[in-house]
Amino acid sequence: MKVASVEWQKSEWKRIDKTKTLVDKIKKYLGKAIEGEVDIIVFPGFTGCFFQQLSYPDRSIRSLIKEADSTEYIEQVKELSRECSIAICPGSYWRKEKGNIYHESCLIINGKVQFKQR
Repeated sequence: MKVASVEWQKSEWKRIDKTKTLVDKIKKYLGKAIEGEVDIIVFPGFTGCFFQQLSYPDRSIRSLIKEADSTEYIEQVKELSRECSIAICPGSYWRKEKGNIYHESCLIINGKVQFKQR
């Protein structure tokens, strides 16, 4: 089994100003992973949190955490996993469940969340 981890460069973060840009960057790394015949790709912690923040740029981090809706991010990553036939650990994100807020990550295999970590 071959695993690759992504390390964002500070200069990359500065150029990412909307969710589409972040997803395009994720696709670029997935392409490299596929070329390298990687089975699992791991994105840095807080990648999903950053996506959530980009989704609502006018809101404070505190209000984003209270909402904690990671659905859009996870659905996009599930689709990429399915399309690319690669397992993806999408970094961490905030998730609200039954009134509780979790800082969560997961492993997505064949477009399905197989494992979660809180």
